[in-house]
Amino acid sequence: MSDSGDTDRDRTVDRVMELLQHESRKWHKIDQIRRSIPGDNPRLAEALEQLCREGSLWLSPSKGYALADRVGVLKGRVRVRRGGSAVLYSGEQTVEIEEHLLNGALDGDLVLAKKIRGKLRNRPRAKVVEVLKRAREGVSGVAIKKRGRWKLRPLEPSLPPELRLDIRGEKEPEKGSLVYASLDYDGECAVLQESIGDPRSPRALTTAVAEDNGLPSRFDDRIRKAAYDAALRSPSLEDRLDLRDEFVITIDPSDARDFDDAVSLVRTEEGYRLGVHIADVAYFVDRKGPIDLEARRRGTSVYLPDRVIPMLPFDLSADACSLRPGEDKPCRSVILAYDRDGNRQDFTLERSVIRSNRRLTYEEALAIMEGESSGDPELDSLLERCADLAGALRALRREEGMLDLGGDEFRAILDDKGNPVDFEKQTGDAAHSMIEHFMIEANRAVADHCGWMSLPVLYRTHGSPEPESLQLLRGKLSDLGVPLPSSKGIHPAQIQEVIDRTGEEPIAPLVRLAVLKSMKRAVYHPRNSGHYGLGLSSYLHFTSPIRRYPDLQVHQVLDAIDRGEALDSQQDLGTLASHCNRTEDRAEKAERDALEVLGIWYLERHGGRVYEGVIEGVADFGAFVSLLEVPAEGLLPSRKMDRGFTPGRGKVLDVTVLSANPLSRELALAQY
Repeated sequence: MSDSGDTDRDRTVDRVMELLQHESRKWHKIDQIRRSIPGDNPRLAEALEQLCREGSLWLSPSKGYALADRVGVLKGRVRVRRGGSAVLYSGEQTVEIEEHLLNGALDGDLVLAKKIRGKLRNRPRAKVVEVLKRAREGVSGVAIKKRGRWKLRPLEPSLPPELRLDIRGEKEPEKGSLVYASLDYDGECAVLQESIGDPRSPRALTTAVAEDNGLPSRFDDRIRKAAYDAALRSPSLEDRLDLRDEFVITIDPSDARDFDDAVSLVRTEEGYRLGVHIADVAYFVDRKGPIDLEARRRGTSVYLPDRVIPMLPFDLSADACSLRPGEDKPCRSVILAYDRDGNRQDFTLERSVIRSNRRLTYEEALAIMEGESSGDPELDSLLERCADLAGALRALRREEGMLDLGGDEFRAILDDKGNPVDFEKQTGDAAHSMIEHFMIEANRAVADHCGWMSLPVLYRTHGSPEPESLQLLRGKLSDLGVPLPSSKGIHPAQIQEVIDRTGEEPIAPLVRLAVLKSMKRAVYHPRNSGHYGLGLSSYLHFTSPIRRYPDLQVHQVLDAIDRGEALDSQQDLGTLASHCNRTEDRAEKAERDALEVLGIWYLERHGGRVYEGVIEGVADFGAFVSLLEVPAEGLLPSRKMDRGFTPGRGKVLDVTVLSANPLSRELALAQY
């Protein structure tokens, strides 16, 4: 098809949508549309077909065409619960879909759904009328044989409990082994692709989680060769601000493999000058080159308990781009000036070169901030200044409405075989908080710069919560014994006061989870609409270009401006934003799934211990208990509760493990 033909069709698509959006009449025949839009539109039928295929229009054989949302047809992704029912997310709308109304849709599929009468869980009901795009190409699970026929039991709880497994000439798997199979939707079966290993092995279970979430595998030879060649580039220092005499440090987790941000800080007569130095990944990754396209496809690095699935090949992520101590590295530096109270006075963006002086872990930085000497007076003095500025920034952000939810993430401690031997909480200590605030400041400044220049970048946006969500939050917090004031609205400061009040109490994770669930998701978007959770009118992601594609995209736009290159006006930022949101969701789900599987694997082998837990929810048949020492949630059946015990959200209790099955991700508990 010619480019001019595509242009004609796209122009007709725009004309049709403009017409129907301004017409009060709901239904339109094709002849009515043809007469109503100006000019000659030979591609009208094709344009209408495209709009129906995309889910923007709905076609009734008897009535004609209508805007889909005007006739109760929604486009969105389904999220299937363990029990089989699903939720459809369509823009700001959320509707319920019962299992028998999914029409073959699986978790994550993009679908068209039509609203039907009645409500479920206080939400509108709908039925799937068409699957537009499948979310998964394959599934991992356990291969079994029943009555001489192979079956697959998926590990993913949101999928059907059994699928027909087609071997198709492949070597038969061992019974009970973990395998990966592609999905043949037309044949309604799973087709064996490869054996993963022993389902009792945490490494095999983690591999199954990675496969099940569609995470990318190893880089192919072409991409690795391109990365090797790019890593050999020696950046010219002539057009860069030389900051190699600045005292610069990196602070990262102890097991970090790449370092894409570093900081420096000096006192000035007015207050402070903060330098946030970010690896200049765009120097090594050509826009639209093979490495860039592969990084865009991956969207983000994924951090599983025993491995990293990187966005960029090792030669770049852990070598050429990584800000390792004692090495000259090209950077994008954000230089920010503050007064003594932490108010930003000015900032500049610079192409720079730095030489990191020290690599610290968060634990080492925290110890120095709490008074221990590192033996290096210059380092001790730097961290003292950093703590002072971070404290001032934290106070200002709180005044402006920033929500600080703290951290409750678990980290698995693995032995040399990859088996979990313990878990530790990743708390939001002063060192983590300091770096977080410095990165927020850099991201905020770059967002302001890009906004002022109207640059085509992706912003990180976060809308304010809906009134209904806040009302539900009020009820949940009341159930937990930490009610919000009974005013019409809820100010972020009131929510933060509740979070602070619960502190380190056992119910604190439930309070934070309730607040998170009441909030809209932060997303990437081509238009800046502010960030409610941070209390900022302008925000984007800039500080992690090694591991997040939206950050790299911002770097590439800034690089194009510096080089005097024309920006690609045809770039579909909306499509890119949607893609990056999906890859972020995929990564978060995989990380959460892998940790949960390892937690249940651990409990299967340490069931004799007594664990402290907190009740997250209550049903007729029992209570759902979240363990405080292991990343797992289990069912406490009513029959296993102490006589006279009344379960309620937020109650803390001791439990033991009745049964734990990492394959089905099921955990049964008994009150101790």
